[in-house]
Amino acid sequence: STDPDIDRDCSSSVAARRALAQVTRPADRIVLVLEGELDCGQEALARAYHEQGLRAEGPFIKVAASSKAGRSPYQDLFGGTDELSAFARAKGGTVFIESLNAIGEAGIERLAKLGEGLEAARMAGTSVRWPPLVIGMERPLEVERQTGRIPAELAKILERSVVKVPPLR
Repeated sequence: STDPDIDRDCSSSVAARRALAQVTRPADRIVLVLEGELDCGQEALARAYHEQGLRAEGPFIKVAASSKAGRSPYQDLFGGTDELSAFARAKGGTVFIESLNAIGEAGIERLAKLGEGLEAARMAGTSVRWPPLVIGMERPLEVERQTGRIPAELAKILERSVVKVPPLR
């Protein structure tokens, strides 16, 4: 939210301050998962993570939960024949996926394959240059894994970096 009064009210709760402390704490994480209702302050937390990170000078690229300019969230994230992916546009910055569910099953599968490749490279000691990725999730990661909406391999990567975002109510 960009309304300073709303941001001030939301950030005054203990749960919101705890979430902010978790995302701005220095950490060597390439992925951050923000679990909470859509529009409950996830973008503000994603921006705080970006601004406190090593790539704060780079762009903050938001992949909106709804289509914009005739492009689906999947197309916005992965690009197309004549469009750069959000990853390419965020070179030196951070990608924020507002809603993991919005990129669809094919997008989640593709993200899982990218994550597996990233994990394999990191385990092999290879230096990997991926922009930090912040993923918004409306439902808990564990629920999404149990229902099969998120592959177990991707859930394993994401579970290390979950921050619970309190509802606004």
